[in-house]
Amino acid sequence: MVNIEEVIKHQRAFLEKQKERTVPEIYMIEGVEIVVNPGVFPPATDTRLLASNINIEAGVRTLDITSGAGTFSVIAGIQGASGIAADINPDAVLNSGENFKRYDIDVKAVVSDLFDKVPKELFDQIYANGPFIEGDIDDPLDYACYGAISFIKRLLKD
Repeated sequence: MVNIEEVIKHQRAFLEKQKERTVPEIYMIEGVEIVVNPGVFPPATDTRLLASNINIEAGVRTLDITSGAGTFSVIAGIQGASGIAADINPDAVLNSGENFKRYDIDVKAVVSDLFDKVPKELFDQIYANGPFIEGDIDDPLDYACYGAISFIKRLLKD
């Protein structure tokens, strides 16, 4: 059985470690190098699982509502998708834009609190990998971990 208190403790410790990071890191996801800058939450097990299930045809429009470093959009873009990648963390938006340029894909990165600044259009696929636990948000990086209940309610409402 999963001990939720242990999960929360681990998540908080991992987040604090990420806040101390001062150099970019490279993650290999589905055979693709993703550069993750300081101030941006790195891909984790759930990211790898979701990324392994992206299989699209050229011309598909995607929206990644929690883009981070842009992992989902990069993988979809390499397969021929175009779209929007949004994140509430401005550092993540800059980072994802750099990864999009690196792979010359047609995805626009925008700073947005969920759908707030996302252009109104229909998307063929929407990716969202939001927070899992509750906690205080004192830093843009905190949004990657904290605010799960609000995130889910707002995601499904919009």
